[in-house]
Amino acid sequence: MCWDYFSHFSGKFSYRNLPCGRFLCILAGLTWSIYTLFLEMIFKHFKAYSHIVILKKIFFYGLIWTLPVMCYENGIINGDFEAILHFSRYMDITNALNLLFLGVVASGLCYLTWNMSLKFLGSLKASVYIYAVPVVGVSAACILLGESISLYIIIGGILTLFGIFLSQK
Repeated sequence: MCWDYFSHFSGKFSYRNLPCGRFLCILAGLTWSIYTLFLEMIFKHFKAYSHIVILKKIFFYGLIWTLPVMCYENGIINGDFEAILHFSRYMDITNALNLLFLGVVASGLCYLTWNMSLKFLGSLKASVYIYAVPVVGVSAACILLGESISLYIIIGGILTLFGIFLSQK
């Protein structure tokens, strides 16, 4: 199974031909491209609406489509009503704050800034800057979490930033 490959991470550089991982990366890129193109069409069609209103509608419909999957995964649809009793784990203050952070900051603010950049820069210019996300993520992990940076990470960050610079000329 492709999920077995995740147990092989050890923080060391290695190259393995993992077709499932490549497929998931391609699928993620395609999904993000489709979202970006649809969002650009929505902005053109609904010019009177702000990007916050559009984001609220997207999150609402995302929640509607996610609820049946959540109920199935928690066993409610299958008749496993004991899963409802375990739902109390979300009422713990630490878990509630983590979920609130994930919902507001990691999802809401990130999508809001992406929608704003699409509206003001356009999809071509904004999509180039998505390549800076790993560089920002590694930098934040180094500063905030004290992660170590290897030579491969430095070379990759320099090449990424150089590619962004070249594409903007």
